Amino acid sequence: MRLDEAATVILAAVQERAVHRKEDILYSFLAPRIDEIGEFLSLLYGKPLLKPEHIMSALHRSVGMFPEEFELVDNEALVPALASESPNESEESMTIPEALDVVQALGDMESPPDIRAVFKRMGRNDALVLWNRAMGEKPLIPRTRIIRTFGHRLENYSAERIRSACAVEELATVLRRAQRGNLPEKFSIEPGYCFKGPSYRQWQYWTKPFDDTYYEILTGNRYIAHITQGRPYVFDWSCSRVRSITPKIDMSVDCVVEIDQNGEVMTWLHTTDDPDLWQQPHKERSVSPQRVKDSDHMRLLAQNLEKGERLRLIDGSRPFFHSQHVGGFVMPRRVFELPLLITGARLQKNEEWVELRIEALDGFDPSPVGIANVKKESLPTLPAFTHIPRVWTDISPPLIGQFHALRVEHGKLHGAYLVRMDTSLGFSDALQLSEILEREHGPE
Repeated sequence: MRLDEAATVILAAVQERAVHRKEDILYSFLAPRIDEIGEFLSLLYGKPLLKPEHIMSALHRSVGMFPEEFELVDNEALVPALASESPNESEESMTIPEALDVVQALGDMESPPDIRAVFKRMGRNDALVLWNRAMGEKPLIPRTRIIRTFGHRLENYSAERIRSACAVEELATVLRRAQRGNLPEKFSIEPGYCFKGPSYRQWQYWTKPFDDTYYEILTGNRYIAHITQGRPYVFDWSCSRVRSITPKIDMSVDCVVEIDQNGEVMTWLHTTDDPDLWQQPHKERSVSPQRVKDSDHMRLLAQNLEKGERLRLIDGSRPFFHSQHVGGFVMPRRVFELPLLITGARLQKNEEWVELRIEALDGFDPSPVGIANVKKESLPTLPAFTHIPRVWTDISPPLIGQFHALRVEHGKLHGAYLVRMDTSLGFSDALQLSEILEREHGPE
């Protein structure tokens, strides 16, 4: 698809006030070109290709212009200012992929093109659309408008049905299937059809999220690889094509797998013999299933994470995707070992757990930073813990305990866990409140 024809349609739809006319303009152009709709959408949506500093560097490099000479009030003025440098019309004709590559090359610090040559390769209207996309500005046409354009004109699929399909598959794939009338009622994994990876919400507790919890320790990103007709296609979690990674797998058999950044297979999702493998329990589809034994085991896994590692927690009895496009939970490396004062205790109603009041030092004065729940049977044999009532009782002198925490927010510990009592430390060895505040976001 050519840049100039797509840009003309986009600007015509933007300038049209009547909603039904906007949609008519878009649909009449896209329906006959449904095979190329991915290129059209790539001109509207995606991650920024350039930063303002790339443009400033290119201007200085090509025309000797300093940033203050390029009359910009703020970043919002950058797109129209750049577009104004192009002629009203250009004799050259670029496809959309070529145009995106041309502007992205300006960010290449080793051999960038002359920005003046880039300006000349597109007309002013084309440039306005292209620079808007390249700089990551608000899309000229919202995704919801594209979805409604098709949903209002297709008999078999409503806008809501198309929108729900987009939670799993990328927009271009959904629209192609909808236009051809073969958008499936239920999601299925097939070689060659890109889909978005499931989301993993953050888990903020020490307990297991599922009765049958499995785990994976993640380093780097994961990808989805499709093998179809002897050719590999690798996509990231957002369904963007990745060409730098080659899956380490037999290319002669059609399949879909989850791989790591080295191309190693982590999870099988589809094979010719078992096309619904992704719906099987985790231990059936995982190359190396690892089960969380109990909460203590999970805490141990979390506290031993290295820098850059994350703990993925998976329901062993559910498929790769379950409700709301969720795949499970993830626990980042945000645990600490903190020497803190134990200044009070009380027995909970069930008499099996004890709440400990924990404090840090603010100078020389104790300052509350949270509550830790500890099993009564896990407490050490000390006089302070011999008889614990159901009301708060001060512990004097305070004891020192080593604690882990899932996170720290506003100077308060969340998910505080008593690792051990530390009788080798005294009152003055407790952590200062200022040190806790410094750890608000934790080590990455």
